[in-house]
Amino acid sequence: MKATWRSSLVAVFLLCAQCIGVAVADDKILVKGKITEYSADKKTLVVAVDGGKSITFVVQDSKAMGLLDDQLFVGDEVKIHYLAKDGKNLINDAGDLKSARPGC
Repeated sequence: MKATWRSSLVAVFLLCAQCIGVAVADDKILVKGKITEYSADKKTLVVAVDGGKSITFVVQDSKAMGLLDDQLFVGDEVKIHYLAKDGKNLINDAGDLKSARPGC
């Protein structure tokens, strides 16, 4: 009976450790700024943030790229949730790229 209890405890611990690892790995960073340029061919977006700094993003989601063709344009204020991974700033979901205009 004791071995079964220990095995169950170890299994629960490993499951919790895995869940925590996934949560930490998926933490997204929020930034607000103004679109200064984008390239549909390169799937990149450049946003100017406070202090004059520019951040380049790689847009991995086709719906997010479609927003740049249809609804968001150079000069628009945006809110972006992104992942910083392997030296790149990744937008991997259309919901991660939004207009900062009221009501949007």
